[in-house]
Amino acid sequence: MIASVCLESDGTCHEFHILDRSRVPKPLCNWNKGFKIPDFSLSKYMSEKGVIQLNQMAVSHVLETLGVSSYLKSPSCDRNAAPFTVLNNGWSKECASTTGLNESISGHSSCYIPEKCTALHCCTDIPMLNITVNTGIDLDICDFRLTVSLEEVTLEYSLVDYEYGSKKKISLFGLFDLR
Repeated sequence: MIASVCLESDGTCHEFHILDRSRVPKPLCNWNKGFKIPDFSLSKYMSEKGVIQLNQMAVSHVLETLGVSSYLKSPSCDRNAAPFTVLNNGWSKECASTTGLNESISGHSSCYIPEKCTALHCCTDIPMLNITVNTGIDLDICDFRLTVSLEEVTLEYSLVDYEYGSKKKISLFGLFDLR
């Protein structure tokens, strides 16, 4: 890696060699972690707080306590706004070639298939927490890449050595899972 600083548009730049043939450690990220608090129970939490329904402040506290708040999108997805506006059995699409969208999806979800037809983005209501969760999958055949997202967490898999038929799981500390 070489960093350059150019102080004059027509002058010479100063180069700084930062890394040259250096090995950089590749950390292993575990996106299949369980709850940050191993014995967490929302019903127990609500019972301890003496509440029947969580208000916005309590939901924020739960999400912060469980370590997921920093991974949530802001603003969150909205099932009543484009592109998630439901047209057919929970589906919204710009893809002209998709014909098999007859099967309904969960009443808590709305999914969108963009024009390129090899991606799927969903917005799912979590009624108990009064929030929505954004998930997606994007298959890029040209770049041999599969991208999977759960809120702000995005994982990319190379299709060159991908084990087809294998099952993957992304988990935000056990609270939200995507398989």
